[in-house]
Amino acid sequence: MESNGKALVDFWPWCAEKGLLNSNTASTLRAACAQVLSSVLEDDWENADVTAMDPDALFSRFQNKRGKDFKPQSLRAYGQRFRQAHSLFLEYIKDPANWKFTGRDRLTKSERPTVKSRRDPARGWRNEGDAERQDGLIRYPFPVRKDLSATLFLPGDLSPAEAKRLTTFILTLAISEDAEPAAE
Repeated sequence: MESNGKALVDFWPWCAEKGLLNSNTASTLRAACAQVLSSVLEDDWENADVTAMDPDALFSRFQNKRGKDFKPQSLRAYGQRFRQAHSLFLEYIKDPANWKFTGRDRLTKSERPTVKSRRDPARGWRNEGDAERQDGLIRYPFPVRKDLSATLFLPGDLSPAEAKRLTTFILTLAISEDAEPAAE
């Protein structure tokens, strides 16, 4: 198995093709690797020895060189994905026969943890399983009003379709200011 930059980038579509992880995850890992390597190592990225790379140093150089081209959130996601892809690829090189994707690939419905919610009149809905739900998710504090903030826990690889569904759902929660209270 080759351990160069091209092999690292090509590894992810191969994993998706073999059913080792879903194609969206493979695509995001591939894109992060291709962007970081081609931006930092430029013309020789395909031949660079992946086993000798320091992913933190490479990503730091990427941030210095291309950071202004990305929103902070996107930059963080690229860093996380590049480091994860590099680490997983090295694991694969060491033991291909026993390698398994250990990322945050989506769980099937039966594998998802159930989270009980309860209403706290002073603070709104609270999930008893928040600690579990934070694992593998990114915390996004969001200022709703001057004196009120909400926190969203979302996957780092949130797709545009999922974001649109979330936006549509949040719009259903809004209460019009001129609406009269429902009669009891």
